[in-house]
Amino acid sequence: MIFLLYALVGQRIGQWLFKYAFNAGNVLATIVALITPYLVRFNLLPALYHPYRYGGIPFVPPSFFEYQSMYYVAILAILTIMYLLSGFMAIYKICNKPPIESYTTILYNITKFLIVMIVCLSILFFLPLIKYPLLSTLIILPYANELVNGIFWSLFTLFGVTWANIDNIDRICGVNAYLDI
Repeated sequence: MIFLLYALVGQRIGQWLFKYAFNAGNVLATIVALITPYLVRFNLLPALYHPYRYGGIPFVPPSFFEYQSMYYVAILAILTIMYLLSGFMAIYKICNKPPIESYTTILYNITKFLIVMIVCLSILFFLPLIKYPLLSTLIILPYANELVNGIFWSLFTLFGVTWANIDNIDRICGVNAYLDI
């Protein structure tokens, strides 16, 4: 796999991708983003909105807007925590700084990550036709909608985490990642 990547994009760009884009923290955040829609939809939200939690029966189910907003807020919260972990891991790998010295910059660059996540949220909510070709391909799988949402979330998570972590590395370690290409 690594040799195929080197053959396609060249050795220097392949090394850059594995150093800055596909490091352990970014890959961890991407994998969590792949399974988060399923976990939130079928585990977290039913546990929050269980009928016996808020006074039992009679139970008024949440409205569509309330349910969707809680769905997206939960996903954004989980992915933001994963970004923080990824930022600490990237800083520790590149320049070996402890988290106490780097958390202010990582929290400052959380805005870049959240901008990318809000773009993803907008695309998934307002432009669902973009995911239909992939959804029609994977329709034979159970829970295909959550899988397609997870694929989109993971792509945008990889882009957002990489963008924010490159800026974190530049500000904290003094290493310009764009000059390493």
